[in-house]
Amino acid sequence: PPRTTQKQVVALANAAARRLRPCVSDPRRLGLLVVSSFSRTALAAFADALPEVRRAAIIDERPLTDWWSLNQPQPTDAIVQLHPPIRQLTSDKLVRWKALGWPVWPWTVNQPRDWERTLQWAQADLVHGAIADDPGALRAFVDRHAPALRHRKDSIS
Repeated sequence: PPRTTQKQVVALANAAARRLRPCVSDPRRLGLLVVSSFSRTALAAFADALPEVRRAAIIDERPLTDWWSLNQPQPTDAIVQLHPPIRQLTSDKLVRWKALGWPVWPWTVNQPRDWERTLQWAQADLVHGAIADDPGALRAFVDRHAPALRHRKDSIS
C-alpha cells in the first residue's frame, strides 16, 4: 500500500478536529475526551486545530515510536498522556514516566492478569487509566477489587 504523506496526516488530524469541535463547548464531554495517535505529526496538527482537547502518544515496540523519551522530556502542549501497550510495561518504566510527568494509560487491557497488573499500578499511582476492548468488564473487575479507585479523578475507559 502507498505510504501516507505528511499532508494527508495533517488533513486527517484537521478533519478529526472539525468533527470533535462540538465537544469543546460541553465541559463534561471535553473532560472525557482524549485523542491519541502513533503519529507526532498528527498530534501536533490536532493540537494546532483544537488545543482544548487532550492528546496522547500511542507507543509500541518499534524504537522509532520512542521519540517522547528521546525528544520530549516533559509533557508538551501537543501531548499530555502516554498510551503504551500493556505487554511492554514494567514498574521501572512507569516510575520513570511518572518522574517525567507523563500520565500513562496502557492498551489493550483485556485479560484478567492485565487487569490485576493495571490495578496494582493504579493503586501505586503509576497508571491513571486503561484502554480496553471491553471497558465494562474491566470496570466490573476494578469495582470488585478496589472500591477506593471509583473516586479517582481519572477513570478507566
